Amino acid sequence: MEKQYSKTPRSILREHRNCQRNCHPEPPKEDPLIFRKGRVANKPRHKIRGSFDVLRHFVSYGGLRMTAVCSTTPCYHPRRLNIRQTSLPGVLIVEPKLFGDDRGFFMETYRVDAFREAGIEEVFVQDNHSRSARGVLRGLHYQHPNAQGKLVRCTRGALYDVAVDIRSGSPTFGRWFGMELTEANKLMLWVPPGFAHGFCALEDGSDLVYKCTTLYDPAADRAILWNDPDIGIDWPIASPLLSAKDAAAPRLIAASVLPQA
Repeated sequence: MEKQYSKTPRSILREHRNCQRNCHPEPPKEDPLIFRKGRVANKPRHKIRGSFDVLRHFVSYGGLRMTAVCSTTPCYHPRRLNIRQTSLPGVLIVEPKLFGDDRGFFMETYRVDAFREAGIEEVFVQDNHSRSARGVLRGLHYQHPNAQGKLVRCTRGALYDVAVDIRSGSPTFGRWFGMELTEANKLMLWVPPGFAHGFCALEDGSDLVYKCTTLYDPAADRAILWNDPDIGIDWPIASPLLSAKDAAAPRLIAASVLPQA
């Protein structure tokens, strides 16, 4: 959509240069902004994310309708998310687009249209925040019935995060995937419904923040033993701190209730 402005050409020029600093890795040698009288055909110029856009700004100045046009170096707006496949079909690594400068940074951690475009169409209904001391291991947790999908990320410290396919009849049943999620790398992991999830804290005061697709149901809360030899997770710690519930969890082969593929 083209936007209407009541600004001077100088203010539009300032806005354009700010856009250049944010969108172009290197500014052009000559400022491409020009002004011309008259109207420009009201045709939408914005295309899908990842395409080139021509900046158009309209301004009423001195009784004339002026058009400021970025005419030589278009702005490139990359996709908001970079999605990477893992060794487990359906488990995805999500890398948000980070905008940073000397003030700090900004990123979108969830946007429904971008996630649907990436194939994650589930609706999230609950957010959780967990803090763990170094050496704490939580998992392997799942919920059945009312299986939960989880979008997890580390907002402080560092974690080793694991997803296990526990869907009965799945071709990847019993297989696992693990990776580090840290405050620095800002990666997220999508763990779909039907997978068990667990993590261990690699630093003191490590925070896990995650979104869930269904509400927590205490009656459906279940666990599988963190070091089940049939799964064989290569945890980065040998003697973790466990809750009594996690320490007494059954092995996968002895689990009484499992989701179906």
